[in-house]
Amino acid sequence: AEYMGSKLLIMEPSVDANIQVILADPSNSACCDCSTPQPQYVSVNNGILLCLNCANIHAAFGDSISLMKTLPEAAQPDCFMYVRLGGNSNFTNFIQAYGLVQEPQQVKYRTKAAEFYRQRLKAMVTNVPFTASAPVVSEGRQAMAIEVPKELSWSEKISAAASAAAEKTKQAGKFVADKSKVAYTAAKDKTNEIIAKPEVQAATAVAKEKISSASDAVTNAWSGMMWKIKGGESAEAKVEEKKKQKT
Repeated sequence: AEYMGSKLLIMEPSVDANIQVILADPSNSACCDCSTPQPQYVSVNNGILLCLNCANIHAAFGDSISLMKTLPEAAQPDCFMYVRLGGNSNFTNFIQAYGLVQEPQQVKYRTKAAEFYRQRLKAMVTNVPFTASAPVVSEGRQAMAIEVPKELSWSEKISAAASAAAEKTKQAGKFVADKSKVAYTAAKDKTNEIIAKPEVQAATAVAKEKISSASDAVTNAWSGMMWKIKGGESAEAKVEEKKKQKT
């Protein structure tokens, strides 16, 4: 384990072994930029080791130009191969062909040659085919193109914000709909599962029988009542008929 500021970095045995492999390259025993011995920082995408002072300079370049890590962090599996396949000597030998070794760091790492080296190293690490040719010296010494984002007008900013809000609302609506559908399906399946149980089937059959019996009883009672009503009406009619006959 090693302390990095207030953070305790736990190093696995493989990380310790990777550090030994990195330091076994003699060119990695000194800072790639200023030759300070025992560098403890790594520019991962350039595959080089740096001292603290140079690491601070590189940190201002941005991750796309120089992704900074401590040596133990760079020895982790996801970064190790950048240093293993790169290293100080490989980087220095490449940019030396372009006469860039003595150039200021702010210039050297922003050239087309340095960018080509980073892209080629990434392809090697990720095992992706790389067919681009190294730039000629005059082109390699040129500054790499940096895309400057277009400044949007207020109306464009409002339109973009409205579109983003609409998209989030759409996604939220879809999320709720999907969740509701899942919940409905789960409830339906659970209901069918309960209904299919033998004890529920038996209870349902008994309930149906009781409802049928109750319905029959109501029907019979209604019929009996109607017969009584009709019988009473008939008797009353006979009495009236006899009264008429007497008169």
